[in-house]
Amino acid sequence: MPLSVTVQGEVGRKRIQIAVLAARALLYVFIILFIVVMAAPFIWMISTSLKPTDEVLAYPPTWVPSRPQFSNYPDALSRMPFGRFYLNSIIVTSTVTVSVLFFSAVTYCTKLNSFVTG
Repeated sequence: MPLSVTVQGEVGRKRIQIAVLAARALLYVFIILFIVVMAAPFIWMISTSLKPTDEVLAYPPTWVPSRPQFSNYPDALSRMPFGRFYLNSIIVTSTVTVSVLFFSAVTYCTKLNSFVTG
């Protein structure tokens, strides 16, 4: 009798191990699929930034540019006022940060005062 319990226990343990391995494999498949889905737009953006103008709108689209053009980056930087964009971002970020700090301090002092006075 103890022999049959041991054999059934080993079979059950093997089934559990197989189920755990299958679940882990399925998890890895979903993780890899998630990574591919999340990385594809970034890869497409880099690929498109290196394409010549006529190849950007070509049909069917290609993932790898036929003639990579790194000159697209200096062209983009010279055509748009990125310095002004950067300055605007600094102004907005600084204003929001200072405002949040100020109003947080005012709220803290108000609550502290109402707690102390009763």
